[in-house]
Amino acid sequence: MQLAGALAGVILADSLLFASSGVAEEDRRAAESLARIAGIDDIQAFGREILDVKLSLAGLSPEELFSRDFREFLMGGKRIGVPHIECASTEAVAPLKAALAAEVQKAKNDSFHSIFLLLTYVDQRQSELLAVSEDNDALQKAFGPAVTAGGQPASVILPGVMNRKNDIVPRLQAIFIP
Repeated sequence: MQLAGALAGVILADSLLFASSGVAEEDRRAAESLARIAGIDDIQAFGREILDVKLSLAGLSPEELFSRDFREFLMGGKRIGVPHIECASTEAVAPLKAALAAEVQKAKNDSFHSIFLLLTYVDQRQSELLAVSEDNDALQKAFGPAVTAGGQPASVILPGVMNRKNDIVPRLQAIFIP
């Protein structure tokens, strides 16, 4: 029973309570079946408890947050970095945003063509992308109008975007791979 509960928890955490675009119906059925086996009556409440732990930014520095889920891609001969930070809401990351923007710029200066930091706000079911690129129009080409504030990375809000692999990388490939 404990193993079934743990497995259900993994599916719920990975799928962001089934909100991620990468969720298949099989994931939902498996999590529900495992929860029944484990005797979990309220799968949403159980999943929320797990997500609260997963999404906590407490005790982590901006450098740790930036680097813990950093993926590097080679697209059209260009080195592209796409770190991903999942948190509960915009309020959770607000005190760290300036330091995270500095991390974006620092990483860009480390021989990357572009850095696209994906900040996913799970409770709001949206993400924000902070970007710096040698191609100043890259963010707008891939995601629409961006906002730039005085030397800071460009920013765009992406409603419904929750997944780097399914929602971000294909759009970047479309502009960087001819």
